[in-house]
Amino acid sequence: MKSEEIVFQSNGLNIGGTIRKPSKSNSNAIVFLTSSGGGDRSGSRAEALYFANKGYVTFHYDKRGTGTSEGNWQAATMEELLSDDVNAIAYFSEQIGIPLSKIGIKGSSQGATKVPYILNELQELRYGIAVSCPGSTLLESDLNAWKNNNPDISEEGVELQRKVFKHIAGDLNRIELKKSIELEKSKPWFQKIWIPNLDEVQVDKKLLYSPMPYFPKTKQPILVIQGTLDEIIPEKSHELISTALEEAGNENYKIVQLTDANHSMYHVGQTDFPYWAKLHSTYLKTIEEWIYSISNT
Repeated sequence: MKSEEIVFQSNGLNIGGTIRKPSKSNSNAIVFLTSSGGGDRSGSRAEALYFANKGYVTFHYDKRGTGTSEGNWQAATMEELLSDDVNAIAYFSEQIGIPLSKIGIKGSSQGATKVPYILNELQELRYGIAVSCPGSTLLESDLNAWKNNNPDISEEGVELQRKVFKHIAGDLNRIELKKSIELEKSKPWFQKIWIPNLDEVQVDKKLLYSPMPYFPKTKQPILVIQGTLDEIIPEKSHELISTALEEAGNENYKIVQLTDANHSMYHVGQTDFPYWAKLHSTYLKTIEEWIYSISNT
């Protein structure tokens, strides 16, 4: 296998990435999309290596403002981050000489929410893989994670926490939020509400982004994987996505629920060594077999 460190331009920024070329290529390629937070390309390194060893040319890169890439991911809009992904795929295709029709994309969590958007932007792409994708806005997914960490909270508490997230997303002004806080601060559950320093809040409209407007327009084959013990995304996300793909008339999608897998695709259950997280045993094999099946049809 040959690894090549590259730099490409996106929206005036230098973005760093790694292309891996197998010693014996099957003439197909996979791009691993960036996800949330400040993680760099190391988060997708294991999967990039795995599939390169299976014969695929792989590409993963640092999100703007992480690793060797220029920019600021926190200040970037979702549209800017999506534009970086589209530019990355176009660069990769030209660089390795493999057409989009033989390239698939894979994303996890926030990266998964980008999959339907990018498939609509680059309709020649062969397929998409969305792992742990919320069937909601990122805000509602974050709220669901908070609810799971506070299972005894009342609906009033959930609604106040939603208002806090909406304020961070720029969808609720500070005056209205402070009114709500003042009304609820005497409630016994109030101490469980997460409220940042309102003087230091940086508006993040990325929280308002949802993949759901794009799934009903997605025609390419798509694999959706959700763990049955996902602690982050809304529980029925896979059902909502399935309905949206049916609306698109997409006959080449597959929904897979991995039993006892969490948001990160780690197995949650009995283990001989409980202090060591273990990747779900069928996760990578599920992806590999699905790619093979749609690549040979």
